[in-house]
Amino acid sequence: MYTDINGTGIIELKDTLVLKVKIEVFDTDQNRSELFFSIQFSDSMARLKKSTTAGKQLIPGKVNVLEEKEFEVFLPENCLYDTVPSIYVKHNIFSIEAVSALHRLNDPQYPVHTPFTVRIKPTLPILDSLRGKVLMQREWQGKKSVRKTQWQNGWVSSKFSDFGNFQLFLDEADPQLKPPVAEKDTMDFSALTRIKLTPTDNFGIRSFRAELNGKWLMFTNDKARDYIYLFDEQCPYGVHQLKVRIEDLVGNVTEKTWWFKRQPYKPPVKRKPVRKKTVSKK
Repeated sequence: MYTDINGTGIIELKDTLVLKVKIEVFDTDQNRSELFFSIQFSDSMARLKKSTTAGKQLIPGKVNVLEEKEFEVFLPENCLYDTVPSIYVKHNIFSIEAVSALHRLNDPQYPVHTPFTVRIKPTLPILDSLRGKVLMQREWQGKKSVRKTQWQNGWVSSKFSDFGNFQLFLDEADPQLKPPVAEKDTMDFSALTRIKLTPTDNFGIRSFRAELNGKWLMFTNDKARDYIYLFDEQCPYGVHQLKVRIEDLVGNVTEKTWWFKRQPYKPPVKRKPVRKKTVSKK
């Protein structure tokens, strides 16, 4: 499926001459590896290719469709690099919040070039009012990715870019957010140089918004989990209101409002030890 300079991806051996082949591979930093070899056609080595009956195969350069009772996959024609086996297994494993069986499709060791569509039929009944809270999760050896879904004729669909285990989940739980320090009517941030908040959710956070005294406050999120604000001129000394709104992938929302004070930090005053009075005996 790799293309040559002519764009065909095919080297024609029309005669019995020895042809020299050179392959160059570059990474993203332009580091290069080279491979040299020679090839020659010999009609004495030609043989008919035996067809395999081990199972279905997914073929590059064509649309591949897998249809099972509760699981369907649609792979576009430019999705695969090479022919791969079509391995499908259904497991009736229902963890917490799962609303479908666990469906395994192939192995991530086979690379996928473009996203493909996965359709799953829920095993458990779902109210119409809760359909928007159904997510599809792909998992393999502990690594997970979650996608929002679309409904069509009782099936739930989404797109992924890797093979693995696929399952539907119903997410009704609100995300969680703890205060940065022990919660009080007015928290004291005087000893802090920053505010660190760590929202959590069973499937993932979609949006985070913080406001200081009614105005948007910028938090960084370069560490994936933690949202951090370093104190600057936007938060002078005094008493302030901090309001935070977080939303998960299906629209469950949690809002928190805290009051805090911030004053110039003063280290605690060391007290002189109290001398005990001695009473003299007469």
